[in-house]
Amino acid sequence: DAFAFEPNHTGTPRLVTGLEGKSVKSLAGGEHHSLALTEEGETYAFGRGDNNQLGFDDGTDQQLTPRLVPSLKGIKIAKLGTQANSNVALSTSGDLYSWGFGEMGQLCNGRGADERAPTLVEVAELAGMAVLDASVGGQHMAMVSMERPD
Repeated sequence: DAFAFEPNHTGTPRLVTGLEGKSVKSLAGGEHHSLALTEEGETYAFGRGDNNQLGFDDGTDQQLTPRLVPSLKGIKIAKLGTQANSNVALSTSGDLYSWGFGEMGQLCNGRGADERAPTLVEVAELAGMAVLDASVGGQHMAMVSMERPD
């Protein structure tokens, strides 16, 4: 089961509904949103999405219960990272996806703009590389990579 603390100032955790029957592997929390990763590699998002951090690509500003992030469906995710308003997802095959607030270049997509949905990070510096780990900060991203085996 996954629990969250509501912004009700009581300090009491509540069960996160909408993930029943899912085996939650990890959670990542941003300023006003959360991501859940299941053992099956599925990514769910909930909370506020005013900077596109939910990744639904449909203008959703608020999602009260976890909802599958559609553009990652069928991609097995190994790790999620989040900060205030942007996120990264690392696939089991070493591909890196980023979305949300990106005006400071922290999505590492070379565009310096927001991404409404998870987008594969395809930059020259990562050509032929597998990303092993990634973390996103307020205005930056850090990652560990290695050459992909032949």
